[in-house]
Amino acid sequence: MFQDPSIRRLFEDEIEKALNDRRVDAVVKFAVVPPDTFVSDKDVIATQAKEVGADTVLITSPADTRKDVTGSLAGTAVLSVYINIQTDVYDMKTNKLISFASAKTQIQMDAPDL
Repeated sequence: MFQDPSIRRLFEDEIEKALNDRRVDAVVKFAVVPPDTFVSDKDVIATQAKEVGADTVLITSPADTRKDVTGSLAGTAVLSVYINIQTDVYDMKTNKLISFASAKTQIQMDAPDL
């Protein structure tokens, strides 16, 4: 989902930690693929997952991003960034989608001079 390898690694680490905290063994992609490699081909991901013995794969991707300048906060325009992501869960035995979820995140910051 993230083009920047350091942000992608942070995201993957947090997902892995959350799963491990719930007693789910997880392997992050950068442990299998060099961290500066951006892989989006689902067939390549499936092959790598099978090589590490994964039975399930989570693929998170951006659905859309929207930016709005709204109101003002103490006289300063506020930039709101809305990021929508989609997470698909695949069963590796059947290579079929078994679940999905979407999430919307809003980030507010002072708007740059417009």
